[in-house]
Amino acid sequence: MAHQQTAVIEHYGQADLANKIISALKATGKNINNLARSDLNMFDEFHIRGLEATKELAALANLKSKMKVLDLGSGIGGPARFLADEYDCQVIGLDIVSTYCQTAVLLTEMTGLSGNISFCQGDGIALPFKDSVFDTVWSQHMTMNIADKNELFQEIYRVLGNGGKYILYEICEGTSPVKYYPVPWARDASINHQISSEEMRRLLISCGFKILDWRDVSSLSLKWLQEQRENKRHMKSTSALSLDLRMLMGKTMPQKIQNLIRNLAECKIGVIQGILQKEVLD
Repeated sequence: MAHQQTAVIEHYGQADLANKIISALKATGKNINNLARSDLNMFDEFHIRGLEATKELAALANLKSKMKVLDLGSGIGGPARFLADEYDCQVIGLDIVSTYCQTAVLLTEMTGLSGNISFCQGDGIALPFKDSVFDTVWSQHMTMNIADKNELFQEIYRVLGNGGKYILYEICEGTSPVKYYPVPWARDASINHQISSEEMRRLLISCGFKILDWRDVSSLSLKWLQEQRENKRHMKSTSALSLDLRMLMGKTMPQKIQNLIRNLAECKIGVIQGILQKEVLD
């Protein structure tokens, strides 16, 4: 298990990430002394369909002001900032990658949103929280790196309060295993732990969750990725191009995105949205 965690951290982590992002923001003319959340839109939502998917998921979740939300695999904090800013939620972001947590804290401070958000480093299968403390647990593209899905879902169930919801937007195994590497979440099969949508549903139900909504958004995801690729081809080669997910994926971003598209087009992977609820006790 420790080896797996180390491999995942090595895949995502990179030295001096916060300073690289600040330098890119300056180079593209952003005012880092008066930074808006929208200034980060090109890179702070590290999942398919970006902010569009986050907005869609939040609407489905029926979030309310002051709800306590745990963002699992929070990355550099984009969705957490959105939920706190747009829905007035109290958000804790948890990620296993320390450089992501440090960068998330800095960007949240720079956008003036620290009041309702905090970040910490931690492991999804050993959550550092008491029982029944969150109204909502939220995850976007993080389950692929966790081998023990049953332990993960049990931990999520444990920290949710009575009637609390688990909101997920995840990449699942398709008709056959991933064929093309590297992809954004794995350089090879050693840290790619996908399961099928059907198996994920079964595990969630066995942990006690009730499924309120379950949607396959694979076709929509593929269309979006293909459109993004075409848009990139038509963009001029300027310094503004550095202000994108290349900062998180590095120089291999084009190859990772191309392989993501190929795997999705050939049904090696699928993308699902789910809204689940912990049992309501009298």
